[in-house]
Amino acid sequence: MAVEECKPTKEGIEERETILNYLEMEFRKTYPNSRLCAYGSFYNGFGLQHSDLDICVLLELNVCIRFWSFLSII
Repeated sequence: MAVEECKPTKEGIEERETILNYLEMEFRKTYPNSRLCAYGSFYNGFGLQHSDLDICVLLELNVCIRFWSFLSII
């Protein structure tokens, strides 16, 4: 099998981008400031037609730690 036959097709790349965009929209329903980023072989171009899609989910959680409460524990 030639290397070219193993590379992702244009349609396959577009399909993965569609999946990534869909997942990001779904995450933003619950986490409005979230972002999804592809990484790994798909992102760096070393992926094959049947490679997985590695996704990093970045959440901006508005977490506030009470500094004074923390000091009282110490």
